[in-house]
Amino acid sequence: QVEYENTYNRLKKRKARGKISTDEWNALVARAQEIREQAQRGCLSDFEMKERLAKL
Repeated sequence: QVEYENTYNRLKKRKARGKISTDEWNALVARAQEIREQAQRGCLSDFEMKERLAKL
């Protein structure tokens, strides 16, 4: 959960600074939520989740 929150806040800051559009932000947040759900179901290890969120 902490990794997801960090990623969400990082993306939110990028959007606020105008580095990404609202559409890009929505797509990236949806992808981050999908990664978090996969980790909660046990499909991803914590390390894999952290790596994938860092790539967003």
